[in-house]
Amino acid sequence: MQRYRVQLFAVLKEKLGCDFWHLETDKTLTARELLGAFFAAYPDVAALRSTTRLAVNHQFSKDEIPLAFEDEIALIPPVSGG
Repeated sequence: MQRYRVQLFAVLKEKLGCDFWHLETDKTLTARELLGAFFAAYPDVAALRSTTRLAVNHQFSKDEIPLAFEDEIALIPPVSGG
């Protein structure tokens, strides 16, 4: 069993009350699959799914790319500020 470590930002971090989310699996996931697993685990923030971006190793990713367990992964919801 391996673990993905996903850093959370902005409203996701605030609503979940933590900096990271961990997903244990024995399967290599794509970016789309990881996003799906996250929002299935946290339906309270599911409305943000269409606007949340997944970054892998400091670059926004495409949905179909496979993720390595050692990748630096972050979920970035829409952010506003001034």
